Amino acid sequence: MNQSPPHHSKTLFEKNGVSLVATILSSSSSSSTSDDDDHDGIILTLYLHRHTEKNVINPTMISLLVQALHVIDTHPILSHTNNKSLIITGIDHDDLKICKFFGNGLDLEWMMKASNNQSNTNGGAAAAAAVSAATKNENPTSRMIEMFNSQVLAKILTLPFRTVAAINGHCIGAGLFLALACDYRFMRTERGYIQWPEARLG
Repeated sequence: MNQSPPHHSKTLFEKNGVSLVATILSSSSSSSTSDDDDHDGIILTLYLHRHTEKNVINPTMISLLVQALHVIDTHPILSHTNNKSLIITGIDHDDLKICKFFGNGLDLEWMMKASNNQSNTNGGAAAAAAVSAATKNENPTSRMIEMFNSQVLAKILTLPFRTVAAINGHCIGAGLFLALACDYRFMRTERGYIQWPEARLG
């Protein structure tokens, strides 16, 4: 009978619905080892559970993902080994076994508010004078997308170890890009839809 190797887990990052947990596979017969440098590998799991926002991609989510990815680069038990892998998945706040959204699209509500705020700012003479010509017409949504692409997707694409998207809920729009940035994708049967809604627009 096959048995899973001894292991123990550590939460390396947890903030506002995004958490990073390291499962350390022990090289000894005891799973209670305190020497995290003595291991047979590390499985990192990046959990997305901003369930009140349905895991939409907005500046807050992007900032949290950037922080979690920074921990992967800098944490002492991770920085000196590539004998690790990363799983990205969604969890529900109330039930760790199910999730409605793995990753949703861009936060349309935030985009509308940002666009309205920009219009109001650019419409005022005093405010327009205070904002430089180089930045006052810069689209906040474009800035958000560029940050998501360069600091999240590009980072995941270039990680020097295997990455897996464990899709256990709807995977839509920008959330699908997050899954595609991983090396492998697995999805539970009848757990949701994968789609780019904008494709219907032609």
